[in-house]
Amino acid sequence: MRSSRFSSGMPAKVFSNSNRRFRAAFPLIEGEEFDQLVEDIRAKGLRVPVWLHPDGSILDGRNRYRACKAARIKPQFETWDGKGSPLEFVISMNLQRRHLTQGQRACVAGY
Repeated sequence: MRSSRFSSGMPAKVFSNSNRRFRAAFPLIEGEEFDQLVEDIRAKGLRVPVWLHPDGSILDGRNRYRACKAARIKPQFETWDGKGSPLEFVISMNLQRRHLTQGQRACVAGY
């Protein structure tokens, strides 16, 4: 799954038209939940890198990227190796990590 080691200098295109479908499946967190993520990253650092598509757009980690920026922490990036589809990668990265309801999981399964 990993094609590169952590890199911290790579610019990220947070929003890309090619990834619009993924963003709809996994919306941004806001409010208190986002504030908690910012504080956790500020206190402990970024533990899971932001995953980039080879074109530089974010495949997985928009919330982590935003939280790093809010916490003034330099984000770390890895680049997806292109195996499988981008959608399969994003679903795999998110389904186990996120706290989704059964309805939300069913919605993602429809993608």
